[in-house]
Amino acid sequence: MSIPVSVSAQRCVHTILTVMVVLMTLALALGARIATAHEESIPSAKPASPVLPDGTPTELTGFPSSKKNPAAPCTCGDAKGMSGWCERHGIGYVGSVKIRSWLLYEIMDAHGHNLDAGNLQCPVCQKAMATDGYCEEHKIGFVGKKAYFSRLTFELARAETRDLTKIACPVCWKNASDHGWCEAHQVGMVGDRVIQGRERWDHVAKAIGILEIAEKMSAQCEQCAMAIVTDARCPYHRITYKDGHPVSGPEAPASGSGR
Repeated sequence: MSIPVSVSAQRCVHTILTVMVVLMTLALALGARIATAHEESIPSAKPASPVLPDGTPTELTGFPSSKKNPAAPCTCGDAKGMSGWCERHGIGYVGSVKIRSWLLYEIMDAHGHNLDAGNLQCPVCQKAMATDGYCEEHKIGFVGKKAYFSRLTFELARAETRDLTKIACPVCWKNASDHGWCEAHQVGMVGDRVIQGRERWDHVAKAIGILEIAEKMSAQCEQCAMAIVTDARCPYHRITYKDGHPVSGPEAPASGSGR
């Protein structure tokens, strides 16, 4: 199955950002770094303490895309929930995850897009638009006829918003301070967003875990971070990621390793 050109154009929110970042970082690296791109591996994309690989261009480290504006008001508190970016502190949030890289925040694209239903050729996408569903193949979910291009933002968009002052359950209350599952009530919480049912929660928990991996990696390489959340390839380290982990390149597990 294929998505028509018009839908692909809508998905350029991801594609154009990636191309822009590649061009920007190519300029910062002055070409010479790329010509002599190192073969050393970077650490496996796991939440536990990534280590900066030898030879990584310093232009890639330390969140170069993030800028702070001391004159802007602080919106850190307002940003929690679905998403938001604090211009004053250069910090964003998607769900319960604090994001220090503006590029990683942007590529998560935590808002809906209007698509023309008549241009959808994929039957699963057509059904998803009509039923507030998700197409696994094209990684598009629909809420109120609007398209969301990641499982996490799709699930957050269709989640119920709960008044935290009315939560009586201590487990749900605790979960609302970050994210978590309440077995007694069979609901998950991501801030003030209520995720109904275990299946939906499992999707959310997995997506949050991948985003947390990407956020930690963004301190070393923002392009690796973006590749992690989009199942793509970092052009600098030549590592392809899937479900938050390397599948090809220097850090990919050898065939038959059992990973």
